[in-house]
Amino acid sequence: MCDRFNEKDPMLHYLYDNTASVFNPLTLQTLVVALGLIVLGIYGMLREQGSPVSVVFFVLTLSMAVWLFAFAWMYSAIDVHIALRWARVGYVGIACIPAAVYHFSALILLDFGKKVRKRILAVWMLSACFVTLILTTDIIIASLEHHWWGYYPKLGIANIPFVLFFFSIVIITVRRFAVEYGKARKGTLLRMRARTLLIAMTTGYLASSDFIASFGVPWYPVGNLAILTFIILAARAISRYRFMAITPAFAARQIIDTMNDALIVLDPDGVVRLVNPATCKLFTCQAQDLVGKRPTDGCMAKSIAFAEQLESISRSGAVRNTEIIFEPREGVRRNLTLSISIMRNPIGEPLASVCVAGDTTDRKRAEEEREMLISQLREANQKLQAMDKMKSDFISVVSHELRTPLTTIKAFIELIIMKPTMPEQQKKKLLSTINTETDRLARLIADLLDLARIESGSMKWRVDAVSIEALVSDVIADMGLFFENKGLQVTTSFSAPLPGISADRDRLVQVVTNLLSNAVKFTPAGGAIHVSLRQESIPAPQIVVEVSDTGMGIPAGDLDTIFEKFQRSSDELSAAIEGTGLGLAIARQIVEYHGGRIWAASTHGKGSVFTFTLPLAGGKDPAVPAQS
Repeated sequence: MCDRFNEKDPMLHYLYDNTASVFNPLTLQTLVVALGLIVLGIYGMLREQGSPVSVVFFVLTLSMAVWLFAFAWMYSAIDVHIALRWARVGYVGIACIPAAVYHFSALILLDFGKKVRKRILAVWMLSACFVTLILTTDIIIASLEHHWWGYYPKLGIANIPFVLFFFSIVIITVRRFAVEYGKARKGTLLRMRARTLLIAMTTGYLASSDFIASFGVPWYPVGNLAILTFIILAARAISRYRFMAITPAFAARQIIDTMNDALIVLDPDGVVRLVNPATCKLFTCQAQDLVGKRPTDGCMAKSIAFAEQLESISRSGAVRNTEIIFEPREGVRRNLTLSISIMRNPIGEPLASVCVAGDTTDRKRAEEEREMLISQLREANQKLQAMDKMKSDFISVVSHELRTPLTTIKAFIELIIMKPTMPEQQKKKLLSTINTETDRLARLIADLLDLARIESGSMKWRVDAVSIEALVSDVIADMGLFFENKGLQVTTSFSAPLPGISADRDRLVQVVTNLLSNAVKFTPAGGAIHVSLRQESIPAPQIVVEVSDTGMGIPAGDLDTIFEKFQRSSDELSAAIEGTGLGLAIARQIVEYHGGRIWAASTHGKGSVFTFTLPLAGGKDPAVPAQS
């Protein structure tokens, strides 16, 4: 054991007297670990962005670094006075370790209760008391003992309270981490962080074994190795799990910086005092271009109308979800939803207007697209319903049209079989009816097949040079008997000479025959039918064919539907006349295939005019179907 130093010697002189020091391996390794503690504390501060947890963790590492730095110089000291003063500095760091550890554990375990805060303050005050005793008295460090590795402090009469204080805080902290680890659910971040810190703290506390040498036992100080292990584990915990403390101030800052909506705080004079990154992104400028200026003076003035509207709304007080338009440049338009609340001081006076602007452009565009899709779906649904009705009508009409002639045919054949002795004249009459119904059935089937082939694109077309005059004349001649039987007068007017067209002659004959057959059916006896042909150049070179009659006419509401399948006039007199409603549908398909169009005009009760056009050479390719 050595003698105590002379208290009158200046402390700073001895602390910086480098001539009285000799480095040894213990000194070197202790200095390395102390440097590692400083690096770890700085790393934690940078990693956690200066959060309260990182600050306390830095104080903890700094306390341990002070202890190890001072003890390293104590180990290397030759002069006992210098060694004793370094021992006092080291014990100042040791005295701060319990308070820093307890404070750190409270923050990392999110324990912010009022009682805990009082306990933290009490622990720091106890540490401060022990620091004062260490620096001003000899009751903590009585003297030094010299061992083969260097000097080491021998504790005084206050050693027992100090050691009890140190180890009680150690036990409390380890227990708190153990309890938190046990309470946390498996696999959670809290449990993994608590486990890592529990191991790190327990390992670090093994450094307290160096107290053994303070009781006169020649125990080699290996605490720096335990601290080195603590550094490695703590660095791993910080890098993997982070120690960010979610305090109200920290949370408010993070919310402001990470919120998607623009935040603008205006003072009572309308000057911008605070903006967040989302505001800078919205207005494509830096914060310094906005803060300290009125909206109409800063970069918000790119859209002066928006800036003026913002100032006006902010003066009116609190508003909620007001839609405004922001146009930063020509051709760019953003829809914003603005909400404003008033920030007040404790006595209720307004301090600032807090404006939150959300960009709803994409949402509005999505809503418009959704409405368009809904409209399209609604329209498609209506079409499907119409198609479903059309299918039902198709089945009803076809079954009726097929069943009617079949019923007649079957009944008359059974009648002939049952009465073989029937008079020949009556038998011929029945056979004539059977023949008529058979022709009717064949026409219906032919019409259905033609319509199906045209709609499916499997119809075989023969496109040749056709004289429309000759074609119409031939059809009128072939139907002459029908006109005579009903006493109808048929007239024609052909604008000569008409050029030839490229078309399927048989299909055009089918169109003209259908129109003339309808004119015969719906024109009363003694009426007139007129067929006209002419050439037009507007809107394109084409032949126009018109078939007019003096029949019963078509109601105006039916003119747009009579060219659909199985659609007939709703007029009661027309409905009583035989027909399937397929003829005009087939005629429209044929005309549109040739690049023309067909329509009807009528005065109900006075007659109808059916018109269709056919393009001339150089017009629309007849092989490409055209839409009406």
